Amino acid sequence: AVPSGGQWAIPTRDRDAWGDPDSRWVETNPERLTELSSERNSAPTVGGQGAYIPTVKLMRQARRHHLGDSKPGGFYIELLTYWTFERGVSGNSFAELFAAALRGASDQLQSGQDLIDPAMGAPYEPKPSGEERQHAAEVFAELATKAERALTLKRCPAAVLWREILGTNERGDCFPLPPNCDEDGNEITEKTRVAAMGSKEASGFA
Repeated sequence: AVPSGGQWAIPTRDRDAWGDPDSRWVETNPERLTELSSERNSAPTVGGQGAYIPTVKLMRQARRHHLGDSKPGGFYIELLTYWTFERGVSGNSFAELFAAALRGASDQLQSGQDLIDPAMGAPYEPKPSGEERQHAAEVFAELATKAERALTLKRCPAAVLWREILGTNERGDCFPLPPNCDEDGNEITEKTRVAAMGSKEASGFA
């Protein structure tokens, strides 16, 4: 980061724009954003813990897994999450708030309205293209639908959907399956465990 008036500036990720001094640098205010994030994290809470910052991390992971190097980037998704929380979210669990954040991000992307950087009080720059916004809107709409469905399901099938939403990172799956749940969302009872062992033993004779 470099000083830029009373703010800071960081290089744009688009290296093709580095030849133009007006396009190379993106103004930002990380100190003010940290203050706003801390304030936003004060409510709502889950079990006494601020829910905003953990939800941002979940949103960034979902974006990373499903969009990869495509725009918009993680900071853009963080700002979408900020405005979703600012406009009001309801829920008593991280699952409910994460589902609300996914839907809020999709709705904002679909709206076509400029995303305001709350620390700068100005539209986010550089903007993703219309095609990039539309693709991201469709991805997050699908993730929101899965999350909303997961809220209605029993533990094992819900866990499979959360695993699909959060995907993987360098350490593997981000959402571990609960005990006694298989990869297909079935509950493994003692009866099914014995039956599975029997079928595996018999398969060698086929």
